[in-house]
Amino acid sequence: MLTPHPDLPRPPGRLSPGALPLGDLPAARRVPEQRGPVAVLGAHPDDETVGAGRLVAHLADRGPVVVHVATAGEGCFGDREVPGIDDVGATRRAEWEAALTALGARRGRCAGLPDGDLARQADAVTAWVEDVVASEGPGVLLVPWRLDPHPDHAAVGEAAAAVAALRGVTVWEYPVWAPAWCSPEQLAQTGWRLQSWTTDSAADTARQAALRCYPSQTGELAPGWGAVVPPEALAHHGRQLVCVQEAL
Repeated sequence: MLTPHPDLPRPPGRLSPGALPLGDLPAARRVPEQRGPVAVLGAHPDDETVGAGRLVAHLADRGPVVVHVATAGEGCFGDREVPGIDDVGATRRAEWEAALTALGARRGRCAGLPDGDLARQADAVTAWVEDVVASEGPGVLLVPWRLDPHPDHAAVGEAAAAVAALRGVTVWEYPVWAPAWCSPEQLAQTGWRLQSWTTDSAADTARQAALRCYPSQTGELAPGWGAVVPPEALAHHGRQLVCVQEAL
C-alpha cells in the first residue's frame, strides 16, 4: 500500500500538493476484450463510481456486470453526528443502489465488514472475495488497486489479486485515492503505472449521474466539513484510469 504524500492536508479528502498532475497520461487505449460476466468489488459505496464509473458503465452496456461492496461506508464521518442522517450505513447503501442503477449495473451483496478495518480483517475479506468469485463465475474482476493509499482499498485489491491468481480470473485494478493523495515519484517507485482507457460519452454521462447519487460524499453536509470526496479529487479522475504493472 502506498503512503499518502506527507504534505497531504488533513482531514483526508483534501488534495495533496504533490498529487499526480492532471492530464499527465499517455494516449488512451481501448478497453480490452473480456469473456464472461464482470464482477466489480469496492471497499465502500462510491468506490465503483469514483474510480471505475466509466468502465462499469461501458462494460454494463455490453454484458452483465454485478457490483459488490465490502462495507457500508459507515465510518466516513468518524464519530461526528451527521445533520439529517440517522444511519450513515443505510444512507450510503441507498446511495450505492441508486448509483448502480445509473451505471446500468446489477447490485450484488454488501458484505457488512467493518469500515476502516479491512486491513485487519484479511481472512474475512478473502472469504468474501472467494464467495463472489464462486457465485458469479466472473471472467473479469474489477477491483481497487492493491496499492491504493487507503488501507481498505488496498485490502480488497490484495485479496482479489490472490483469489484471482488461484482461480485463473483476469483482474483489472482501478485507483481511487492514489491520483489525489500520491506524487508521481511515489507511483514510479511501485513498478506500476497509470493507464487511461477509452470510454464513450454515454459512459461519462452515466458516471456523472452516478456521482450525483452520492450527496453524502460529494457535498458538504455541515459548514466547515468539506466534502469527503471534493471536486479537486474528482478532477484527478477526468479519464478512466487503471493501474498496470510495468513489464519485467
